[in-house]
Amino acid sequence: MPVQVSYPGVYVQEVASGVQTITGVSTSIALFIGMTRRGPLNTAVNVLSFAAFERAFGADTTISEMTDQVRQFFLNGGRQAYIIRIADEGTATAAAAVLRNEADDDDVLEITAAEPGRIGESIRVEVSYATAQPEATFALTAARETVDAAGNIVLVEAETLSELSMDPDATRFVETVLEQESRLIRASSVASQAPIEGYSMSGRGEADWLAALNAQLATQGNVGSFMISVDGTPAVPVTLNGPLAALSDLQSAVDTAVGGSLAVVSTPALTGGAEEVLLIASATAGGSVRILPGAAGDLAAPMHLGTANDGLEVGGFARLRPAPTGLFMSLGDLDSGSANWLNRLGTLARTDTADLPDITITTSQRSDTYTITGLTGGIGLWEASPAAGTSLRNLRASLQVVMQGVGATAGANYTAGLEGFRLTFDAGFSSAAEQETAAFTTSGAYGITTAATGIFAHDPNVRRLPLGSYATPSNYVAGTAAGQDGDMPGLDDYARAYGIAASDIDIFNLLILPRVLSDGSGASQGDAEREPLWGPASAFCRDERAFLLIDPRDEWTSAQSAVATIGAVRTGAVGDHAMVTWPKLRIVDAQTGLLKTIDPSGSIAGVAARIDGRRGVWKAPAGLEANILGIRGTERTLSDAENGLLNPQAINAIRRFPNGIVVWGSRTLSGFDNSGNSDYRYVPVRRLALFLEESLYRGLQFAVFEPNDEPLWAQIRLAAGAFMNGLFRRGAFQGSKASDAYFVKCDAETTTQNDINLGIVNVVIGFAPLRPAEFVVITIRQLAGQVQT
Repeated sequence: MPVQVSYPGVYVQEVASGVQTITGVSTSIALFIGMTRRGPLNTAVNVLSFAAFERAFGADTTISEMTDQVRQFFLNGGRQAYIIRIADEGTATAAAAVLRNEADDDDVLEITAAEPGRIGESIRVEVSYATAQPEATFALTAARETVDAAGNIVLVEAETLSELSMDPDATRFVETVLEQESRLIRASSVASQAPIEGYSMSGRGEADWLAALNAQLATQGNVGSFMISVDGTPAVPVTLNGPLAALSDLQSAVDTAVGGSLAVVSTPALTGGAEEVLLIASATAGGSVRILPGAAGDLAAPMHLGTANDGLEVGGFARLRPAPTGLFMSLGDLDSGSANWLNRLGTLARTDTADLPDITITTSQRSDTYTITGLTGGIGLWEASPAAGTSLRNLRASLQVVMQGVGATAGANYTAGLEGFRLTFDAGFSSAAEQETAAFTTSGAYGITTAATGIFAHDPNVRRLPLGSYATPSNYVAGTAAGQDGDMPGLDDYARAYGIAASDIDIFNLLILPRVLSDGSGASQGDAEREPLWGPASAFCRDERAFLLIDPRDEWTSAQSAVATIGAVRTGAVGDHAMVTWPKLRIVDAQTGLLKTIDPSGSIAGVAARIDGRRGVWKAPAGLEANILGIRGTERTLSDAENGLLNPQAINAIRRFPNGIVVWGSRTLSGFDNSGNSDYRYVPVRRLALFLEESLYRGLQFAVFEPNDEPLWAQIRLAAGAFMNGLFRRGAFQGSKASDAYFVKCDAETTTQNDINLGIVNVVIGFAPLRPAEFVVITIRQLAGQVQT
């Protein structure tokens, strides 16, 4: 764009050079499609090492050759691979368990293993209310149970997801958080009950709340405030000017602050005593109320409002949470329309610590009675002593004494916890899913038992929740689903994987289909199941500018049998986009330490990657430098004569030489003698052509929608010519001069006016490929008998 001049002087502008650079694409990214024991299903996963593969898909070698093939790929020089785990559609299922709520009257949450397969049955899940809002949110801890080298049961891959909510509109909705943050589990809400109106209850009781508020306001110059958040909205200040004429003044102040009748103020009474609590509840089912300290003249702290001040705040979806694992104190149904929960809490609050001397804990394995020491007798947990004022703070302090007593007395066998105002017990002597029961043995007027009317759930939960068939539905587990590895994939399953690869993978170059050894039903892939795969797979490679590595037939026990049945492998395949290699390889099984036989494709892919990096894609992945690493031998040793039978039929041999076992053939599947396909007889020629096509396809995108005339054609010639010349200088083409090695043509001769009218620009690029020297012929002639003249 010309400079807009206005004043006399010098102007400077930058002008683009118009030079475009074409960068060569990768040539050795492998794509493996097959069965594994674990890992995401029908998802392309990028791995940069075998260790990364093991982390994502495990190290199992029994279901398929996937693990061995990927290991061989990286061991022989591979740098990057994509893995797509597949199985017969619908047969690979994830282990699951349906959890019930605290009241044990509704199925609320289905926990499912993130990965389909039996591996999901090793997952253990713990539910806890130890969060910042213990009566509104919950936490899930998931881990995988396994056995270490010493034979001990241990938990690995542990993860904890906290501050979870059953509210679909919450930012920490359990389904969303697990989908985005958990590697082990997924969740689905199945609750049928309606949410309640969430509320915030004061942590202290008063005989007359109007008098109590006015008394506090009087100490603050008759001005006080607190912050309130209703239904998740930003907290706003509620300001009170004393003295209040009635509690309705508090209701009016709340309405003014939140902009309407969104919350309801009440003072329900506790049975068995004269106290009342201050309750502010949402007017909406599923809503919530949170009280925070005020900026000036704070009332939240002195009146014990809000969780931080030992108040009790229950979310609208609290009763739809899964019950905590282990034995836990139950507050009832947490319904703001019922006094059941309040009376339970009040009963405990009035209990003297002198009446709580013993705790009896029983599990399915053992029974132990522990006497908790350090409790001071005669302290009413709700009463004014030992702390000033009447507060649940005393209750929390006494529960902490009980918790500490269990820790001091029970040793490593049991752990007590405090989640809000809930005392919890957890067995520590076994990793099994133990049923746990516990009871306070009391002698006072306020007996606390494990009955339904007591403060502990009458049906204890398991210590950890196992997923799948291992979990027996009981108590707070409503039902389970077993994890299944799935049956052997069919053609449609492979086709689905090809679609996933085409849409989700930017580029891959080598395709490997590891053999199924034993699927979920014990079936394996033989020649009858493998050969129908090669046609669609090679067609997919043709469309994606990639190359297929075909494994040999099981029945190839001799060179003669291979030659006799190679036609079955070629049938339906795009021959110039594939190669087949024989014989199979012998390796040491990483799990058993014994020798076993595997297909060669993963190793061939690794060798190709290594030679691409050292020499270039135009060098055949064969020869003395193409030695195969990580193997102990071949299934069969070939002679020169047998190799002579295989090579004309484009069956690439693997041979044993003094420097090791090497790839000794580089023909495409259609490169057999008299095939009529001499252009792409050799693997390096085909792979070089694919490299050029993909690089030019990506590098010439700049030309789209540019003005179709000589300036554009010159840019194309310059960009493509520079790219081809760079390859020529690296030795990619035949010929001693650039003009002999390649040409780039884009001008009025290739692009006519009619082409221009149709929006077409034609670029013609030619190259002289380097073909490998298959046969080195040495001619020796004697010079004996020559006479000097």
